[in-house]
Amino acid sequence: MNRCQRHQTINPKIAVSINPISQCWPDITKPLDAYARDQMGKGINRIRMSQTKPTRVLRVVSDAVLLLLVALIAITGVMLPGLQAQPTVNTIADLPLADPVIDSDAQFTATRTSVWYDGVIQYMFLKRDVRIGVGTYGFRADNAVIRIQRESIAGGREVRHMWMYLDNAQPLLGRGPTSAAAPRLLVTVSTTGKVDLSTDLMEQVDRSSLDLTADAKRRFITHLTAISQPKSDVVINESTESRAARMARESSAASGGPTIVVDTTDQPLQLQTPYSADDPTAPVVKQQLPAPVALNQPTEKPQSQTPSTPTPSSEPVTMDVKPDQPAAMPEPAKPQPKPVVKPAEQPVVSTPDEAEPTKPVQVTELPEQTPAATSPINNILPPVGTVSLTFDEMIVDLGKEQPYAVLMGKVGVMYVDRSGQLAMSLRADQAVIFLRKKDKDYEQVFSRLNAEDVVGVYLEDNVQVTNGEYNIRAPRAYYDTQQNKAVVLDAVMYTWSVRKQVPLYVRAEKIMQLSKTQWQANQAVLTTSEFAQPHFSIAARTITLTQQPDKNGENEYRYTARDVGVKWGGAKLFGGGKLSGKVQEMPLRSMAMSFSQNNGPTIQTTWDTFMLLGREKPDGVDSTASFDYLGEHGPGIGLDLTYDKINMLGEHKAYMLAYDTGEDEIGGRDDVEQNGEVRGFYRGQHRSFLDDNWELSLEFGYSSDETFLEEMFREEVENEKPYETSLYLKKQQDQTLMSFYANYELNEFTINSQQLQYQGYTVEKLPELGFHSIGESLFDNNLTYYGSTTASYMRAQPGKDKPSDRGFTNAQSMLLFGRPNTVSFESAYNATGAPSDFVLRLDTRHEIQAPMKVGSIDLVPYAVGRVTAYDNDFDAYSGNDDNVRLWGSVGLRAHTQFNKTISDVDSRLLDLHNIRHIIEPSVDVSFSDTTIESIDLPVYDYDVEALRDGMTLSIGLRNTFQTQRGGPGRWRTVDWLTVDSHYVVSSDDAEPNPNSLAHYFGYRPEYTRGGEYFHTAIAWMISDSLASMSEFTYDFDQDMVTQWRTGLSLEHSPVLTSFVDYQEIDILDTRLLTYGFSYRLTSKYFMSFEHRLDFSNTSEDQRYIDVTLVRELPRWNLIGLYSFDETDGDHTFGIMLMPMGLSGSRYGRPLFGSALR
Repeated sequence: MNRCQRHQTINPKIAVSINPISQCWPDITKPLDAYARDQMGKGINRIRMSQTKPTRVLRVVSDAVLLLLVALIAITGVMLPGLQAQPTVNTIADLPLADPVIDSDAQFTATRTSVWYDGVIQYMFLKRDVRIGVGTYGFRADNAVIRIQRESIAGGREVRHMWMYLDNAQPLLGRGPTSAAAPRLLVTVSTTGKVDLSTDLMEQVDRSSLDLTADAKRRFITHLTAISQPKSDVVINESTESRAARMARESSAASGGPTIVVDTTDQPLQLQTPYSADDPTAPVVKQQLPAPVALNQPTEKPQSQTPSTPTPSSEPVTMDVKPDQPAAMPEPAKPQPKPVVKPAEQPVVSTPDEAEPTKPVQVTELPEQTPAATSPINNILPPVGTVSLTFDEMIVDLGKEQPYAVLMGKVGVMYVDRSGQLAMSLRADQAVIFLRKKDKDYEQVFSRLNAEDVVGVYLEDNVQVTNGEYNIRAPRAYYDTQQNKAVVLDAVMYTWSVRKQVPLYVRAEKIMQLSKTQWQANQAVLTTSEFAQPHFSIAARTITLTQQPDKNGENEYRYTARDVGVKWGGAKLFGGGKLSGKVQEMPLRSMAMSFSQNNGPTIQTTWDTFMLLGREKPDGVDSTASFDYLGEHGPGIGLDLTYDKINMLGEHKAYMLAYDTGEDEIGGRDDVEQNGEVRGFYRGQHRSFLDDNWELSLEFGYSSDETFLEEMFREEVENEKPYETSLYLKKQQDQTLMSFYANYELNEFTINSQQLQYQGYTVEKLPELGFHSIGESLFDNNLTYYGSTTASYMRAQPGKDKPSDRGFTNAQSMLLFGRPNTVSFESAYNATGAPSDFVLRLDTRHEIQAPMKVGSIDLVPYAVGRVTAYDNDFDAYSGNDDNVRLWGSVGLRAHTQFNKTISDVDSRLLDLHNIRHIIEPSVDVSFSDTTIESIDLPVYDYDVEALRDGMTLSIGLRNTFQTQRGGPGRWRTVDWLTVDSHYVVSSDDAEPNPNSLAHYFGYRPEYTRGGEYFHTAIAWMISDSLASMSEFTYDFDQDMVTQWRTGLSLEHSPVLTSFVDYQEIDILDTRLLTYGFSYRLTSKYFMSFEHRLDFSNTSEDQRYIDVTLVRELPRWNLIGLYSFDETDGDHTFGIMLMPMGLSGSRYGRPLFGSALR
């Protein structure tokens, strides 16, 4: 039975009460099982529903009276509340209690949407994962029924009256300051804004036959009847629904805030236990007190009034709830001053399934409670409320010293707070209830036991304790309500993170509950595995658990463990120390073990730094610590730190090898031996956002030697930003930017591989000042100005190392650097005659563009002028004694677009349904000249010194073929085929470099590489599961294809995908074929394979093979890897353990070994 069915089985006309035992004591002459069956049939130990059954005579009389009443109504035309005819719905805006018309957009999101019409009224049924946003308010629900009616109002505008009936409504976090939640929620709004719908599947199907739709329509009729009631200063015998609607609008008009109207027609007011008596493990719907739907505001307990147990004539209770004050029961409290909120921004919200009540609310006065008598927030068991008992047999001793009751056989002790905010279920085979000593007859107490009468509960055998958020199982437990303490022996505690979908288990010899939100476990084991012998766990002498809300308002658990031992299975990995953190975030981030032919056995572990230190992790900060043993390279330790705060962000990486005796084997070079040195690196990057639009960036980069990063962290030297120690300060406002930059080279060698190959040195700037203007509009937007001016005090810093120090052979050094491997980079630089001292440079560039449109063609003529001056004439470098370079350029960019739609194309073979062809031709031409050729200047910055001159022409044509896929109701547009081609030609003055790949830079043609060439790129989405991509470049100067590649990706099924890729780069003598696949073998096993072959003249066929096999364990992934790297001549076998579903499973460094990278 689902939640709604359980909700609907409770008849609102039947008085519901919880009577734990009968008024009579058991007949001890009967056998226990016979007595139990007899009492079970009478309702003992169950939620009893009592109703007086009318006799046959009374039923006949009542039917006759009802018929007479109907006839009288028909003759006189009197309309009773609840039986009124439906008012007209053509002009909802004119109804007395209609919603105010606002101007806010509405957004609907759902997995599936059904749409149909009932006359002029449109209905939508939103199914699964429903999200609704109106203005600043948002809701999420399981399903929803939407009623939309359009109406024209004054001013020629159209208003949409939207009534939204939500199933299991919850607030949409972050949407606005006020929210609501209820099993059934009615949200009404009238808006002139637009309505957006996002759904995976749209269908035109009438869903009126569904139960939710029928309930929604009944609710819509009730609401329409209520808002149609005429306004009146005095209302006699006003229906609850009409009164609620009137109060809602009055409150909204008075306070400017939303109003929530609650009725409990289908929900009896008598409290129930939070678990079904038939099935103790199945939660039932809590009966709502006459209190408001939960708001994101603190709600105080009513001081003097509470409803009585409903009778067959009881009516629903209606309340007016304002977002900034507690609810009043049943009459609204005197309005309090509230902040001003625009009424046009709030929809009116009401809940759930209202019937049509006709009688006033009945309430019962209760004695006022002192603050001490109210339920403290941190009590384990509520001191005020109701305790219900279930059992097979009971023995009571009402002695004067300590009254108690012994319960035996399927014992259940159910605590329910009188406010309904706290519930606890305690179950066991046997229990002892210790009672408060009072001058009253306890023989009558057990028909309705009050929480304040219980001073202690002892449970034994198969103990189960839960409050809906955590569960405890144990053989014995004792709860002391006077001391607010609890002790549970040989316990297993279980909780679950809904947001992270991760469980938590604590197994301990003894768990002491110190308060409602804190536990202390002795000789405990903390794990995310449900098995008694978990795969991974934290064992500790004491573990303290504390429950607290997170930033989203959800409860989370934090732990502090002392005298810790981390275990894998039954083996203890290490012990001692202290750990703390969130329970769903285990301290171990990853663990890998491998054996490499070159380096021997390795062990690598990554841990959460804050948890190891026993500190709470600040928001927006993450840090990991690495403890490794890397075979011949010895022990290693590392630290990664990242942070992203409101006014700053940064990333820091560090790693150290304490005693390295291994060999660095890098990419087919000679081995570089290490002799016990301490090696490592540190890289830090920090950025602060200061006041007045200032921004400060700091960097620090250091490596102990030339090959450390290439051997251990190859990504750092191949793909990351070049290492530097620098300060960068800038202020950007609108289109202007001022900057100050200074960098100093700490290392005596060049770290970045690209800098090493193209320049062979780094550049220090102490400092560089800059002023930049980007896209300034001139002369009423007819011209656009770009300017950049820098003043630099700089010098080149070549490395003092030699290529042989990096393992390069003499042949490799000659090919890559053009010098023997025994010549240092510094010596090679000095031999060119380039300055080794600091040089002062002033560079200023100015560009004017005049964008215009001629017909369908976009034209952008432009002119560029640039002046670069040095305090050195570079005569020793190039023989040119001119120290001022003048460079200028003029050019024109033209672009247009044509398209045509072909509607009669439909091919199942090519997966085509209609075709739209978009043609985008473009022409760029530029002419530039200079007083100093780029080859006569030493290159400090490629975008300053390495400028080309002469004529450059680029003719481009981009063809895009679009089609529709998805089917009726799900059509979407995809780019089926894209062909992007460019022909580039340069004059002889451009002097192309044959050792670089041709590439055209449209935004700055002076950066273009290459002479005359043709390049094209093709992307073909053959089907939704098959895609292809290709590109090639033909160089006319060399009369050959300089590079080309093609690839194919295929998704065979949801469990199998494969790919193949081939590429050739002639100037690098590279011919690589790569193919592979990934395959989910079973629900727990996943496999991937990748193989690369090298067909170049200098290689032996195979480059590498990687095989990965993943076994999904409970909460963990166990990964087996094999790798063969022919370049390094290395075989590696490894296994890796990674937690799944845990926050922070991010690894700040690649794992050592080719198979584990």
